[in-house]
Amino acid sequence: MTIRITLMGGEIIMNKFFYITIFNIFILLLRSSSFAGGAGDLKAGEKLYKGKCSICHGEQGQGAIALKIKDPAVLNKQDEELRKFITDGGNGMPAYAKSLKPEEIDSLVAFLRSWAEQVK
Repeated sequence: MTIRITLMGGEIIMNKFFYITIFNIFILLLRSSSFAGGAGDLKAGEKLYKGKCSICHGEQGQGAIALKIKDPAVLNKQDEELRKFITDGGNGMPAYAKSLKPEEIDSLVAFLRSWAEQVK
């Protein structure tokens, strides 16, 4: 299948292969964490976790006075769900929207993601 597009007096001919290739590249980019809203800094996330989260969630996410984070039920959530919970808080956890920048929240999510392989 060939598609003809006319732009500024010139004609561009695109075939089906071109569209499939562009679509696949878009999907790959969309699935990568750096494009999908948050390539966080793993080391910065670890430092934030130790400073703000470990007191309640434990040094290794094992849970202390709050939810066990190193758990498939938590780590299998989408990044956006984790970001929202960190930002808005809930179930006794404080909201961090005013005390953490979006890139710091992305770094925390990246650090939590680093635990995902350990709990499968």
